[in-house]
Amino acid sequence: MTIKETFFKYMSSDTVLTVLRDTTLKFSNTLDFNDPFDYNPAFSTIGLSKFIKRVGEHNEVKINRKKAMRNCKVLTTDEFRREASSEFSVTCFSKSPHIVPMWAHYADCHSGCVLGFANASEDELNNMLDSSQWLWDHDCDYLIPHDVKYTDSRPNIFNSEGLTNVRENGFDACVIKAKAWEYEQEVRVIKLKPAGIYPFNLSQLRSIRFGLNIDPLQRKKIIEMVTSIRKLNSMKIRLFDVKMDHKKFKFNDVQC
Repeated sequence: MTIKETFFKYMSSDTVLTVLRDTTLKFSNTLDFNDPFDYNPAFSTIGLSKFIKRVGEHNEVKINRKKAMRNCKVLTTDEFRREASSEFSVTCFSKSPHIVPMWAHYADCHSGCVLGFANASEDELNNMLDSSQWLWDHDCDYLIPHDVKYTDSRPNIFNSEGLTNVRENGFDACVIKAKAWEYEQEVRVIKLKPAGIYPFNLSQLRSIRFGLNIDPLQRKKIIEMVTSIRKLNSMKIRLFDVKMDHKKFKFNDVQC
């Protein structure tokens, strides 16, 4: 049974060739993304008193609130945010391969491609949880996507209890974006490692779609590489040309 593709990555044709050759993807620090609010929780007084009290008790000192307020603002600086986010990295996908602005912004003005991926199977994930790679590093080569939540409410640095490392201002802050970005239909894969190039499990790759303006030579190179991958790995990767619909503002797939 073929597992349906559920998340998609827009990229240039040159990047596609590198991804297929090396079976790797780039994971980035969120500060290097194009949204300045990415992983940038709001500085709020909510929970601040409890935060100051907790820090003071931990260090066995009494902290002056006004001085603490001034010092706490360091938490909003790029230097602090980069340090706080240095031990994890993110690679981004979308839930659809047919979003017109995404083709323009991330697939080289329609001259690139979209790679389609399927979720790892239950058996694959169970085997991964028993692997030494997961047991030692809490890391794996499977791509496990998390939905981005779109809201007009920024997460806060502190929660109501003055905690800074709970889900709503830790992990959730990495998958919360303003509603203005909702058109991207984004999902994210998060790796507990610094930004870098990391391998992914090739079994999850299900399709490649060619943009309207792709260079014919690049298209030929990609098809040749996919043909080789299919034979070497006994796997199916579908190929499509993306075409404009004649009546509506949408794209259609034409299988190659």
